Amino acid sequence: MAHIVGQEGHVYGVEHVPDLVKRSRSNIAIDRPDLKNWTIVEGDGRNGVSDYAPYDAIHVGAAASEVPRELLLQLHPDGGRLIIPVGKTEQALYMFVRNHENVQQHRITGVRYVPLTDLKSQLKITDQ
Repeated sequence: MAHIVGQEGHVYGVEHVPDLVKRSRSNIAIDRPDLKNWTIVEGDGRNGVSDYAPYDAIHVGAAASEVPRELLLQLHPDGGRLIIPVGKTEQALYMFVRNHENVQQHRITGVRYVPLTDLKSQLKITDQ
């Protein structure tokens, strides 16, 4: 993503597992030392990274049972886009486009993603 947005853009990644934050940072630094326009933060992806908002685009790599309002509020008010899988058993990939106080919803396709959860729930799932 950092390569795609170019030097003028910046990519923020959010991960709530501390070891995965460290590994992500290390892997990117080793694989692409030329890229400096990225930041991986430790946190709950459902909350986004409000410190650097607004964003032109937000991509979520896990399925939310419902669209996190915090992410919609962090979109740029003039055309910011959120790409997110939504649903529990039946899931679909959606694009939400924010135009000031209005948000348009577009269903893209059916998908199957892991659930977007808090850290405690994720660790419980992986321990089973």
